[in-house]
Amino acid sequence: MFVVFELLLAVFMVMVGWGVGDFLIAVLSKRTDPFVLSFWNSLFQFAMAAVVYFWFFFPSVLPARYIPLLVVYSFLAVGAFVAFFKGFSIGKASLISPISSSYGLLAMVLSMFFFGERLSFVQLAGIFVASFGLVLATVDFSGLMGFRLSSGVEGLKYALLAFVFWGVNFTLIAVLVRASDWVTPVFFADLLMLPISFALAAYRVGSFRIEFPGRSSILLLATISFLAQGAFFVYTFAVLRFPNALLAPVSAFYPGLTILLAHVFFRERITAAQYAGIAFIIAGLVLASL
Repeated sequence: MFVVFELLLAVFMVMVGWGVGDFLIAVLSKRTDPFVLSFWNSLFQFAMAAVVYFWFFFPSVLPARYIPLLVVYSFLAVGAFVAFFKGFSIGKASLISPISSSYGLLAMVLSMFFFGERLSFVQLAGIFVASFGLVLATVDFSGLMGFRLSSGVEGLKYALLAFVFWGVNFTLIAVLVRASDWVTPVFFADLLMLPISFALAAYRVGSFRIEFPGRSSILLLATISFLAQGAFFVYTFAVLRFPNALLAPVSAFYPGLTILLAHVFFRERITAAQYAGIAFIIAGLVLASL
């Protein structure tokens, strides 16, 4: 029973960190270039990772044979963030967030295939029930025809790109964490992401002088990075205790929280389908944790 509580607590913390983070990203991405935003996001994430690595954890190293995997992870992570921010800047948040967050389903398939992880029928049923709830809660069915509009297509393209990159990465991080610990891979991945994101941002703006966002944007970005990185550390710690095939999909249901925040702060209307979706998500999480 205590194990079930641990799983639910980890999922809740991840959902809060990424759910609130998505809500804030939807605001920030409208006024900042996605490549520049990716660089500053990488900088703040690395700062937080360094604090955890040096102050709260005994520094260790990753075995040399895993370095190529770490490099691949870092490039994919930067690509995922750029695509994610770009999608939010030109598309609808109600489409970008749920599509990109579905990476857990891809990670589940990859984990079952490469790691031989197996889930019970009840757990699989819970994942699919929660996935169905995710669709109900985050997709505006009345606007499905909007996929044919140019803006919708662009947003969808970048969301799918983030979905693929994160799906692969949440499989790779399980390998890296189990080869060392839950902090070291994150620290070195964030370190590698700095020059990658800087090079892309510099190429984008045509100068090595990267624009420094305004004070309000920096404060918002720092909050986003703190929430996102904190949630990610919770995830990597949980990977050591639970199957990645279970943890990856159930941790990807945070768009439900984004919907609630939009309803409260933006006065957006929540439909009956979205209420039903939230109920399915909760039911699915309970089943998946049994």
